[in-house]
Amino acid sequence: MDQEFTVDLAVAQIFTHHIGTNPQRALQGTNFSDEYGIMFDDMWLCLLCEISSVRKRHIGLARLESSMYLIPSCQEARFLIIIISNPAEKGTRSGLEAGRYFATLMCSPDFRQRMIKANTVDLMRELLIEESMMLERAHKFEAEKELEMFDTIKGGPGFSLKELFYPPFAGIRADLARRIPHYLSDYSDGVLGFKTLQKLFAAVLCLYFACILPLIALGYLLSTSTKGRIGPKSLVFAQSVSSIIYGIFGGHAVVIVMISTPLVLYAKIIHSVASDLDLEFPALYSLTCMFASTLLILYSIFNLANIMNYFTKSIGETLDVFVAVTFAADVIMALIANFQAHYFSEACVKPDLKLEDTCRRDTSMLYVLIVCCTLVMGLLFNSFTMRPFFSASIREAISDYALPLAVLFSTVIGSFFFSAVFQEPFMYDSDEVILIIPDLKGVPAKAYVMALLLSIPLSLLIFTDHSTNAVAVNSPVYKLRKGSAYHLDLLVIGFLNLLLALFMLPLANGASPHSPLHLKAMADIDNRIEQGASVQRLIRVRETRLTGILMGCFIGMSLFLLPLPLNYIPKAVLEGMLIFLAIVSLNGNDFIERLTLLFKDQATFPANSTIRQLPLSILTKFSALQLVQLALITFLSYSPFVYTQMLFPIMIILLFPIRHMVIVKFFRKKQLAELDGD
Repeated sequence: MDQEFTVDLAVAQIFTHHIGTNPQRALQGTNFSDEYGIMFDDMWLCLLCEISSVRKRHIGLARLESSMYLIPSCQEARFLIIIISNPAEKGTRSGLEAGRYFATLMCSPDFRQRMIKANTVDLMRELLIEESMMLERAHKFEAEKELEMFDTIKGGPGFSLKELFYPPFAGIRADLARRIPHYLSDYSDGVLGFKTLQKLFAAVLCLYFACILPLIALGYLLSTSTKGRIGPKSLVFAQSVSSIIYGIFGGHAVVIVMISTPLVLYAKIIHSVASDLDLEFPALYSLTCMFASTLLILYSIFNLANIMNYFTKSIGETLDVFVAVTFAADVIMALIANFQAHYFSEACVKPDLKLEDTCRRDTSMLYVLIVCCTLVMGLLFNSFTMRPFFSASIREAISDYALPLAVLFSTVIGSFFFSAVFQEPFMYDSDEVILIIPDLKGVPAKAYVMALLLSIPLSLLIFTDHSTNAVAVNSPVYKLRKGSAYHLDLLVIGFLNLLLALFMLPLANGASPHSPLHLKAMADIDNRIEQGASVQRLIRVRETRLTGILMGCFIGMSLFLLPLPLNYIPKAVLEGMLIFLAIVSLNGNDFIERLTLLFKDQATFPANSTIRQLPLSILTKFSALQLVQLALITFLSYSPFVYTQMLFPIMIILLFPIRHMVIVKFFRKKQLAELDGD
């Protein structure tokens, strides 16, 4: 057979110079990030070559043994595709068309990761065929899925009330149809796959420590405010039950439910109202929670979650910053209380007086040291994949176990190296009764009326908190594939909280930042240097229910670990962990990036970033409006007046009309598209 072309001829046609530095025709992917703008995807390069003597098209795909510099815009290539074709080929069979097809395949980070891990040529061929079939199915059903799925949640077109809430059960039916086909894979995806078990165990351990310590602290706070009616054991038990039930029946496999601080504070409000009106707290609490749970069930039946169509990035950013602010406020108040009790105690201020109390200034100093140690070690371990130490697998394992390692490290420092220094232990009542069935016989009518009034803000609080968390985890950033289930989630949360209310247990809902933490713990992340900048690319997330179920089991077993050995963990570790969670949850938050303009020059941001694209006056105005909303939410939640605090959930709901009816009057559509991703 006559030779169609020579290597020298192909090289001459591919490159402008024989040394091969500048390809004549090439295809390369691009990525966009808010921080760096448009960047080349330097993991693959497709070279096109046309030779008139070629009788049939030739395609070669090579996986390089290690990252290699090919051209200035592709400095860490792992895949090289060369397509040689005849220029006389018709358009549908041309080399350019084949290049576009392979470029589409290579733009999938998940596919590239599986190709890198393939250990045989046959397996690579199978992966190519499998990805091609998936791509064809995606194109075939794309239009149909857009009509059926309720996933487009970014400020869509307006809806009438009838379109939003009618017909009943429509949202639940659609969620079930979307999620049931994936139910078995929600379990298998947590077991099968490369490094999946390692990721699963690390995620469970991280979430365990992120939940158990705040639960004990919140339990002590609730026990104090309710005079021992609800305490740490009740919170731990309720968290265990909630995690297991929601893990099995919940709509979203990746959402983590938790007994959050706002729900605990609302229980305190109910206790204050019961005291003011001379009502029995157990009866009023249970009635309020049962009414709120019933409202949540009605919300799901009448498709109230459809209003999440109006959820925008700025609303999510404001709520994320609010959660971080509450964490920071808790830490600051804990530090002030510790210093008042020990560093500025009367025994320290008046040492000449012979008092029974002992001056323990070393306790407060150690408290600050452990808080800082937990925070610094957590951040260090969390970013370990970006360090040059050890192998890539060891760096990834250290990053996965960042929170448990930080807790363990600080516990050893505080409880063993400084064992001679007095430290306040977690308060715990071993005689606390977990399950209490309130006596509702003879409850006066005003208790029912008050419970109904209290239940409306409580139901709105759970609805907004859980739904915004569900929308946040379904962000395109996380590349989830199994669809949303907002209405089904509300139904499950409603029945779950109804069960908890019957036994006077605290209520639960989707928690931030625990749900995003779960996503990142179960994700494959590629750390690369692109155009001189260190960039992390999320490849895929393992969507599994096993994390929440196993975490619930571990938390349930913690009832047998109270007070020891959990009592060895200093309280300061909790405060350091809360600051760590707050900082991690704000990574990539555009609201925070814009606030840095107060002390950072706008010109120092990348040229393609949103902050460089818009005038400083527009950025300042938008950030100021967000700050006003954040200040209002924070004021209402920390108001010294109990009845004012009840307005806090309503203010969160008002963020939606404020964004779509007020803020739109201050900006042009193009500016809002840049600022808020509309």
